[in-house]
Amino acid sequence: MSTAILTGPPAPGSSLDGDLRSLGFHVRWATGAEEARALLDAVPAGERVALVDSRFVGHRHALRLALTDPRFPAAAVPGALAAQPEARPALARALTAAPGAPESADGLAGTLADALDADGVAVHRPALGTLVAAVPADAAAAHEARAAVAAVDDEAVRLRSAVKAHDGFFTTFFISPYSRYIARWCARRGLTPNQVTTASLLTALIAAGCAATGERGGYIAAGVLLLVSFVLDCTDGQLARYALKYSTMGAWLDATFDRAKEYAFYA
Repeated sequence: MSTAILTGPPAPGSSLDGDLRSLGFHVRWATGAEEARALLDAVPAGERVALVDSRFVGHRHALRLALTDPRFPAAAVPGALAAQPEARPALARALTAAPGAPESADGLAGTLADALDADGVAVHRPALGTLVAAVPADAAAAHEARAAVAAVDDEAVRLRSAVKAHDGFFTTFFISPYSRYIARWCARRGLTPNQVTTASLLTALIAAGCAATGERGGYIAAGVLLLVSFVLDCTDGQLARYALKYSTMGAWLDATFDRAKEYAFYA
């Protein structure tokens, strides 16, 4: 399990502890940088660690974007920072230097993110769009941030972000309007992107078998199944973005299975 270190005193009425646990983090508390450094050293070297300001106000999906994406050594949104094992030495150095460094407007997490950038670790900062992530400076700012959170439909944002911003004309206008809902259906039933990728390949192979019959009905069935395979091929990536289930294996399977499908029809 990954570990999230909450820094600063607990904020009254905050659901941050529960949000982090729901994202798969074991939550620990630290009063400041020195205690956070001690907690960091106690976490096994191969685990991901997140530093989150206890004053953080924002959407759970904003936290998911920054803290659960394994593709980057470090990622941050205002008030929250995640470091993969390869970035943890730089994080430890940043925590050691933090007590003497000026705190950024994004709290200790923002200070550490800037320090990682300066140390040569590229910190990914995901585009949040209408999502909210903030470290309010006072009660009035916290109230305003909570109102902004309540005004945004988190589920609608997740559905929009599941679709690539720039894609082909046919995919954008004829596939994505409904495939994103297939991706959500898969996510709610615990299916993984790799399983959808495999289903796309199997469907394409069945289509190739239908076409190989040389019959009119076989060609019609092959055309329908190829379209289904293409929809599933789009859905696997949308599922990965919707559920934030990225993996190196998934990218390899997607590329390899695409070549296998081309070979099945052109061989």
